[in-house]
Amino acid sequence: MSDLSFVYAVNAAVTDALPLGTILWSKQLTSGLPANGTLSTPMIDAERHRIYVTSAVQNSSQRIHALDLRNGDELAGWPVAIDPPAVNAPCVNAAEIAHERQP
Repeated sequence: MSDLSFVYAVNAAVTDALPLGTILWSKQLTSGLPANGTLSTPMIDAERHRIYVTSAVQNSSQRIHALDLRNGDELAGWPVAIDPPAVNAPCVNAAEIAHERQP
């Protein structure tokens, strides 16, 4: 992760095929946008071969990205915008807020 919104996959296993620390792939999350960087420690879902990470651009919008862990490709339907009120109210259940807004 970086202030320029790059995510890197690094070989962390000792194998004969690749030296430890080899960069497997890199991905810029905010390509073409003025970036504030990546904002979180990524979360890995090894079963689904996904990595989730957040990014921000200079207009303060934030996004959650889902990348294919094997190659760094963005998954279909991602990134997803993060609702700023939900970010600023971490103890509030977003499902309850949505339920209250329904007529």
